[in-house]
Amino acid sequence: MSQHDIFISYSRQDQNFVSSIVHVLRARHLNVFFDQDIGVGEDWPRALEKAIEESRVIAIFVTPSYLKSDWGLLERNAALVLKNILVVPVLLQGMTPEELPLFLRPKQSLDFSGHSLSDLDKRKEIGQKLADKIQEQLPGIGLPTLEVPFVVLAMTKQEADDLVKRTLDQHFTALLEHLTKNSSLDQLLSRYGDTRDEWRSPLCRSDNGEAITIRETIEDVVKRLNDAVLEDTEGQHEESIGRILRPQYFSADFTSDDQDARNRTYKELGRRGCVLVVDFLSLFHPKIRQYYDSSGLAQPESKIVPIIVPLPEREKDDFDTLLESAMRQVMFRPFYRYETELDILCEFGISHPRALKRWLFFVLPLAASAIQSQRASPENRKLFRSQLQG
Repeated sequence: MSQHDIFISYSRQDQNFVSSIVHVLRARHLNVFFDQDIGVGEDWPRALEKAIEESRVIAIFVTPSYLKSDWGLLERNAALVLKNILVVPVLLQGMTPEELPLFLRPKQSLDFSGHSLSDLDKRKEIGQKLADKIQEQLPGIGLPTLEVPFVVLAMTKQEADDLVKRTLDQHFTALLEHLTKNSSLDQLLSRYGDTRDEWRSPLCRSDNGEAITIRETIEDVVKRLNDAVLEDTEGQHEESIGRILRPQYFSADFTSDDQDARNRTYKELGRRGCVLVVDFLSLFHPKIRQYYDSSGLAQPESKIVPIIVPLPEREKDDFDTLLESAMRQVMFRPFYRYETELDILCEFGISHPRALKRWLFFVLPLAASAIQSQRASPENRKLFRSQLQG
């Protein structure tokens, strides 16, 4: 999910008037990435690359100096390979559509080539019309947003291979035997990817039945929730938090080899709350179990932590008893919340792809409301991110 609304691509020679336009965009509540915000000492190329990847729109201010800019070329090339980004060329200083680079010519551009950029009112007009264009193309952009932390606690492909080869845990061995009755071990291992967010639970299916990742499942549900917020223009749904949700994924930080980074992540997520998506088999991996146990997120004193342990679609049999025994061992407190306290935010019994999406659709607004009530201050969030990156 995008972290920025707009990435500004421009020539440094045009910084003066572009800054004025950026000011107008921000006044329209658009989250703008402007390279003047990059901190001293940061890796400049990596910061730009990451910002482009995390943006929904790239606004390209096309001037004669921009077309000669090496940085402009790199930013255009980066935008070229991204499929889910809106590219808006803005023609300035006499530029014509025919002078655009080839890949930009099919894009619908905004033509302000005859505007005097020394006129502050003209700059403001450009900013307002650019904001109008973007909000027309992407309804909801610029609305108040809420960042919702997610952690996917699932093995990578390599970790899954290692676990199968080396484990002596009786619970895991018994579960594995049941799970491979109707499918091969290779099929089971193929569900795990190079990163934790690429885990393909058997419950993660697109609307047409294709296997998708857990991250794609989350994004799909969040999109539906956000669409509901956009449609609720008259505030008919009292339970709506009235904000566009933006997932933040902390899976890599949560399981980082850097202990200090992990501890900072645990502390922040424990205070803010998060949605913790757990693959039940992965908890039998020693490192994954260590990360989970040391985080403290499942303890009674922690903030709201919805916990999901998706199970494979199957016929009811003694697998349920076997699974419950294993879960009591490795997730005692969350299972107690599920079984005894009947906590809606803990769910162990999902066994169908549609049920997973329905449960997420119901629970995520509850989690978002709780996270909203305990949000970190902007200063603390900025410090937290800088610490993780440092």
